Amino acid sequence: VAVSAREGSRGEPQGASRLVFAAGMEELAQRVEQFFQAADSKPPAPPEGVQALSPKVQPLPHDPGQLAAPLELRATSLRTFLESPYQFYVKHVLGLECVDDHARELDGAQFGTLVHALLADFGRGPLADSDDPAAIADWLLQRSAQVFQERYAGQPWPALPVQFAQLNWRLRQFAQHQAQLAKEGWRIVKVEDSPPPLELDVDGQSVRIVGRIDRIDYHAGQGLWRVLDYKTGAQSGSPNSAYSQKSQTWSDLQLPLYGELVRPQLGGARLEVGHAWLAADSHARFLDPYADDGSWQVALEQARACVRKMRRGEWFQVGRSMPYRWELAFLEGRGAIRPPAGESDAGPDAEQVGA
Repeated sequence: VAVSAREGSRGEPQGASRLVFAAGMEELAQRVEQFFQAADSKPPAPPEGVQALSPKVQPLPHDPGQLAAPLELRATSLRTFLESPYQFYVKHVLGLECVDDHARELDGAQFGTLVHALLADFGRGPLADSDDPAAIADWLLQRSAQVFQERYAGQPWPALPVQFAQLNWRLRQFAQHQAQLAKEGWRIVKVEDSPPPLELDVDGQSVRIVGRIDRIDYHAGQGLWRVLDYKTGAQSGSPNSAYSQKSQTWSDLQLPLYGELVRPQLGGARLEVGHAWLAADSHARFLDPYADDGSWQVALEQARACVRKMRRGEWFQVGRSMPYRWELAFLEGRGAIRPPAGESDAGPDAEQVGA
């Protein structure tokens, strides 16, 4: 079976691969006719000896009523819904995953997971309160070498030693920043914390918002709590840049929802949220804390709007956000289906708070 998009990601016409047309003249004519047949043409019968599609294989349901809206949502998943309800539907409702064996190095997700695990170990370790950058760096590098040996000792990928060196460089940068935070009076209180779910009331029905928070710090002198989310990708905007003052909407609900998850445990104490960047650029900022200025309530309203759309079965808006895997792009008909002109990158309804 050959699958080919009619148009590329920028709308340019696409033809089938030349490999599809590598056949004798008679079969070539049949393949060309089949490729360019009208969309409503009856598909050809399978060749003799080949069984038709098994009845056990079901197509993606296009009746929104077939699947109920989730009763529990991860705070990180709602960004996907704002960008593309269909990507959310495929990944978080149908639970489809992409699996392959093409890896020749750690991808971005694997690298990030490794960094998170190392920093969680540090937060639980004996030097969590240390203000000595050299001691912190030594501990992290030793732990890094141990983890690499445990996980990848027999892996022949030539890129791994380079990635190991890149990881250690970032850990040294982290050690400098972490020591400075300790000198300023910040202390790590929790790592990889899963607070009680936030029961979000949506029109009389509750939806649980859950999340696992990378790190929670406390500054006793200031009476200030800080929720941190580690980031290892290319540095982008700060948390407050995810909030548009003009449209009064969020493009990513993760951090304000994390704040709301933690807030009930703090007894009214001051709280801020932010990213901790382990970027490849040594001149990049490390922290970008952001306190609630009333915009977290907007995030809650946007989350409610998302839930209402899910309950109405509004899954099939593709949006302009490109999937992180090309297989998902094919499921979207990416290239064959383009969003209507005028839609924002976050999808057609991302700036509507109400439903």
